[in-house]
Amino acid sequence: MQISEAELKAQIEEEMAKFKEDGYFTRLGKMFKGLGMPKDTKEYKIAAIELQRQLAPISAFLIVGLLVLTGILLALFSKKPEQKAFQIATATPVAEDDTEQEEPPPPPEEPPKPPDVPDEVPVTTTDIGTPSTVVTPQPVSMASVQPSPVDAVMNIKSPITLTSIASGRTPGRRGQMTTGGPGYGDPMTEAAVMRALRWLKYTQAKDGSWHVNLKNGTILDRDRGREQAAMVPLANTAFALLCYLAHGEGTSPKSSPEFHETVTKAINYLISKGYTDSNGLYRFHGSDENEYAFLIAVYALCEAYGMTHNPEIKEVAEKGVERIIKGQLKSGGWDYTLGRNPKHKSSDISLGGWAIQALKAAKLANIHHPELQSCINRAMNCFAKDNWNAGEKVFTYKPRSARRYYLSPVGCLAYQLLGRRSDHTVLATLKHMKDWVPTFDRKAPPNKTYAAHWSAPQYYMYYATQCKFQAGMNPNHTKEDFDLWAKWNQAMKELYPKTQRRCTQKIKDANGNMRDIGYWVNSDTWSTRPVMDTCLCALQLMVYYRYLPTTAETVKETGIQESIEQATTEADDAQVNADDI
Repeated sequence: MQISEAELKAQIEEEMAKFKEDGYFTRLGKMFKGLGMPKDTKEYKIAAIELQRQLAPISAFLIVGLLVLTGILLALFSKKPEQKAFQIATATPVAEDDTEQEEPPPPPEEPPKPPDVPDEVPVTTTDIGTPSTVVTPQPVSMASVQPSPVDAVMNIKSPITLTSIASGRTPGRRGQMTTGGPGYGDPMTEAAVMRALRWLKYTQAKDGSWHVNLKNGTILDRDRGREQAAMVPLANTAFALLCYLAHGEGTSPKSSPEFHETVTKAINYLISKGYTDSNGLYRFHGSDENEYAFLIAVYALCEAYGMTHNPEIKEVAEKGVERIIKGQLKSGGWDYTLGRNPKHKSSDISLGGWAIQALKAAKLANIHHPELQSCINRAMNCFAKDNWNAGEKVFTYKPRSARRYYLSPVGCLAYQLLGRRSDHTVLATLKHMKDWVPTFDRKAPPNKTYAAHWSAPQYYMYYATQCKFQAGMNPNHTKEDFDLWAKWNQAMKELYPKTQRRCTQKIKDANGNMRDIGYWVNSDTWSTRPVMDTCLCALQLMVYYRYLPTTAETVKETGIQESIEQATTEADDAQVNADDI
């Protein structure tokens, strides 16, 4: 049967329509219509299949809608949670703020390239061991250190900058300051510092403190032998924490992979010891009655807050600073009781030195107190009036004291830290120390009358090093001042690494490599204080990047000149690799 062309075309269109897919909304319409039909009909069965196909996209739309609605409701009706103080264990450094800023000039000449380090360095010292083992020194393999090039750090007018407590304590800045030269450290000094930091890590007790004593070169029971500890654990811990902070170590695993746990435990220990006594005075458990340990602990916590900005540290540091201010004598100085004994009226410059260092660190860390500056002013007036011996032209231990002139650097450093480096007392003290040399021997000072009282040489070396560094490396240094510092620095760089006592024990670094450890002791009756001796030496070898010289640009602040400076940015990727020394 022959069909017409029109009929053929209609049949083809009818067949093609079977393969044409309906649009989405058309399918939805047919689905709803089919669901209303009897269940045994073709239309209902097709609608049921279509419903199954639509479940996935419908569920997706519903879930997204519910999530959006939930977020809106939470934003509208939830209360803002209370902010709790960070736990020390998770504190991380934050961006530095602009605080007091100090900058010295470059030295008179470009520092030379660091000398090649010999393959072997003779070590002629005793070692430490475990409580049941006495060890002997072993030769230590030496490798030439290649410090990161200074080019790795941003080229700035002066290589020494202070924008806050921590600004000079970066790997890049340490690399610049330890490449050698008459005014700087070198890879050998930095290697000695690393051995000391690792020795401190090795000897830290489980509670985060240090109470190490030595006998015949052996550590006496790190975690239990407190009965023979010659220095209270609180002071030891504060000294050790100052060393880690001076090296730029903090509580962050990222920035301090090797020492963050050691630093965290030390900070937690100091914080845990704070309390208010029955008289309303803030104190630390474990502090000696002379309150030296209190001042050093506050000093360390102020620096720790300045480098971490952890609010829990700030709370304790603020209470400590207030106690220092409230404990000041009417004369402007401080006595051994920090105001606990109203009968005491004689200021002690040794104690005052730690008070000034703590208050300076508080200012740099932006720890504010309404009486902070007036307290500093009164202290400086006391130093000038009561502790300055105009006849001998030195600072004395106590007012009108005829002896202990070796404490004159304490007053000198206080003046320098507060921007008064040109004061006549500073100039006279520097002249007084002209013939001093770094030493561990109480009989070494030129003036033999010191010997009877020079019971801990490194205590005075700690101040002398900083005074000469501040004088020789400030922007307006004289040739005489720089030569004085360069001579001292050369002697220190030769003596301290050589006299460090190496240990046969080793400790793993952040990469799992075994590294040397070492410590220092004075050659006198204080040799049972290895933690303090080690920290005082290490702090001297970090003077290059720790507290940096003041600048010529100053402002007057209620009678005391405080240095200021425009902050300078720097790269943080250059460092001295001293691990293999």
